[in-house]
Amino acid sequence: MIGADCFTRVARKLARTQQAATTESKAYLQDGWVLANHILVSFHAAFISSVLVLPSLDVSKGEVLQFIFVSPETVLSAIFVYITFHVGIAIHEIGHFMTAARLNALNDSIAEEVKANLQRRGVSRWLYLVKLFALAPWGRATGIKKQGLNYYPDAPFNLAVAAAGPRASRNLSLVTLPPAILLLGVGLWLSVIPAIYVGRLLLGIGIVAGLDFGLADAHETKIWFGILLIILLEAALITPPIGVNLYVVQGVRGKGAMMDVIVGSLPFVITMFVMIGLIMAFPGIALWATRLF
Repeated sequence: MIGADCFTRVARKLARTQQAATTESKAYLQDGWVLANHILVSFHAAFISSVLVLPSLDVSKGEVLQFIFVSPETVLSAIFVYITFHVGIAIHEIGHFMTAARLNALNDSIAEEVKANLQRRGVSRWLYLVKLFALAPWGRATGIKKQGLNYYPDAPFNLAVAAAGPRASRNLSLVTLPPAILLLGVGLWLSVIPAIYVGRLLLGIGIVAGLDFGLADAHETKIWFGILLIILLEAALITPPIGVNLYVVQGVRGKGAMMDVIVGSLPFVITMFVMIGLIMAFPGIALWATRLF
């Protein structure tokens, strides 16, 4: 009897340890997802798209890099990065939060306060929602918790609540991507610079929100996306116009035309794009190693 009780206690302890390890690994995975999508994708969408407002097409590659990274445009791109990050996180988490509040799934300690705030009318209710939007990414909104880069509603796990965040991101993507494409098209065709700037911002928000919805799975899909993103970043380093490694090689050579370096990199670029295509078509190529552990 004593041996059976001892075995039971050990089994429960092992189960708790395994559950804690699983929870911790999911938290790290969520942190990595926020870093990869909400931060890195926001950064690339803002800075790469800045080439659309180059003052002249007759510029050298060095001048392009200077315009992107060392000019007043850099400050604007940095602002776009933050706005994209903030809007993506806020809308996604408010989607979780509002569904939890509607289903009375929030923890009892905050349920009454949140219910009273959401029952406000007119301007008062909108001010509460604006405050929620402003504070959510900082982890200071009542009902939305933040631990590192991991965000979650202050509520027990609920499948409907879990699905609400990606759905809110989908709606945000549907609202922002069509006007982004329209504004960029009109801006580039008619040289309307304000339209290009607004289109760039909406494009970044729409891409991040779309990825949040399309890759909503909390496990293997995000690992696959992280691997794919790294390969895409590596490819970007050896492809014009921003291919930094091309300039490094040209600087080491010290002679010859830049086009020679670009042509020389083509076999590697083609190989990388073939690899990207294979990983997109057959995700198991990128995930087989993770399934061993």
